[in-house]
Amino acid sequence: MLLSRIYRRVTFTPMDEDTVLEMLPKYHSMYGNMKEDFITQLNEHCRGIFRLWATVTETLVSLMAEKNAKRVNQKMIDTTISLVFED
Repeated sequence: MLLSRIYRRVTFTPMDEDTVLEMLPKYHSMYGNMKEDFITQLNEHCRGIFRLWATVTETLVSLMAEKNAKRVNQKMIDTTISLVFED
């Protein structure tokens, strides 16, 4: 039972865009050299929710590995949106 593993209830709220832009490069190095427009585009879907950003990050890292890419491009952004957010 989850309740037995939780000390007390913790409420998380979505991050605003400025916080997302500040936090992501600290979370993963690929965001440090990513175009701000890409992050903004992804945040339209993530809505500042860190759990969604974790899924997006894992998807982008996998795509970069598949393509042996050092930077994220628009096609990877589009593919990630399709894989994570669209049915």
